[in-house]
Amino acid sequence: MSADHKAPLEKLPLAAKKDLRDNWETKKEEIEKTLSGLLGTEWKFEVEPLALHAYASSGDNNLGQTIAKYYTEAIPKMKTYLDTYGEDGKKEINEKVPKHILALEHDDTGKVNYCACDIKDGKLRMTFKASYYGSYCGDALGQLADTIEKETLPAGSGPLSFYSQQSIKSSYDPKIDAVQKELARLTGITDIKLTPNFEQNVAVLAKNNASGDWRKEIGDASFRYFNALNEVLKDLKFGDDEMLREGFQEAITAKEVKLNVLEKLVSGGSYNEIDIDKSGVLNINSTVSYWGSYVSDPAKNIIDKL
Repeated sequence: MSADHKAPLEKLPLAAKKDLRDNWETKKEEIEKTLSGLLGTEWKFEVEPLALHAYASSGDNNLGQTIAKYYTEAIPKMKTYLDTYGEDGKKEINEKVPKHILALEHDDTGKVNYCACDIKDGKLRMTFKASYYGSYCGDALGQLADTIEKETLPAGSGPLSFYSQQSIKSSYDPKIDAVQKELARLTGITDIKLTPNFEQNVAVLAKNNASGDWRKEIGDASFRYFNALNEVLKDLKFGDDEMLREGFQEAITAKEVKLNVLEKLVSGGSYNEIDIDKSGVLNINSTVSYWGSYVSDPAKNIIDKL
């Protein structure tokens, strides 16, 4: 329980009861239907008027208007979330909030600056700091995607988090086929395989507390490493030099290029490298600290490695 918690009132003032009836209870069903329509399944609202009105300023009996403001202004935020993340976002919120309840409560964590949202006991909660009750109502769901992300953060190398999945879907999957086809042309290996190694790399980055928004960028960063390999091979004229292509084919017998984040590089270097392992896989390796940086550097000495 946070330090600014207040006990619920025993009874509402008559003016607050009237405002609750006139400005919330008459609107609640319509707003619920709007939210349910957006999320494709029935959602309900949950408020405790006696608990909420304890935080109202002296003489402020606009209880219904205040509650309605929180829920009305939540709708555009939900639309923004769904516009950004589409069906995946809808699926995640419906799964991560199994009770399909949007509640309004005082923050009991002591960590909220003015308002926020979290998931607790199967409910999505809009929460507020006591001194900001009724203020910045539209911001309560402003960080909804971050809340969903926290609920999907994997343990170890388990399922990818929400942000990681979205990054891969938007920044890796649509572009990687063209990269594979170009690599096949440059090397003469028509069935060469690109292995992004997402789950293992995410696990290494998470274990070592990588900095920045790497979960949001895992798809783009992985794409850039593979694309950079193509650019280096182009610069070295692999596409026009049969000797170079044959050398690549003889060395990369597994017909696979794999991307790895390592705690320690095979070469003992500090930021990245390419390495051909005993099974004939071409590995593009990066360290945690330099993940996503200098993506073109590993392949620059590829001829020396073949």
